[in-house]
Amino acid sequence: MCIRDSLDAGSSDEFSLNIGARIFCKRLEKYKIKFIYDEFKGGHFNIQYRYDKTFNIISKHLK
Repeated sequence: MCIRDSLDAGSSDEFSLNIGARIFCKRLEKYKIKFIYDEFKGGHFNIQYRYDKTFNIISKHLK
């Protein structure tokens, strides 16, 4: 599987980026573009605990 986009956002993001990410994902689905989206409990700040998961996903798809 070729992943073109990997996105994540906190469900209580202070900038409402989770709302934009949901809209963007719907558009990707419409055009049948494969992606990974992970919405996690939390906000925009102090999310270092997510780095291991996020960097692992990204590194698997870098050439």
